[in-house]
Amino acid sequence: MKTITILLFLLLSGCSANYTTESFVYQDEQPEKQLNITKIQTDLTEAKISAVASAVSLTTEDGITLRGVKLINKDALVNIVFFSANGMKISSSSKILNKFSLLPANVI
Repeated sequence: MKTITILLFLLLSGCSANYTTESFVYQDEQPEKQLNITKIQTDLTEAKISAVASAVSLTTEDGITLRGVKLINKDALVNIVFFSANGMKISSSSKILNKFSLLPANVI
């Protein structure tokens, strides 16, 4: 009987999570043409995050320019290169960088 009670308790207990568009990477139909680094850095500063954001770009052999953000954390132990999907507007979803800044890592 004790085993059944414990099993029922485990089956009936659960957990929940609160997900918002600010806590995950999403796709947008229109990619942004120009990154707003000032807005990204302002969001980091308002969240009392000491990491520094700057723009990075890479031109492929085909002449396509890939643009992104470099987040430098003064206490970084590792470097992470994160490739988001093609339509993520970094400037308007910059709160994802707040999540990355909690890691002891530099993120590009």
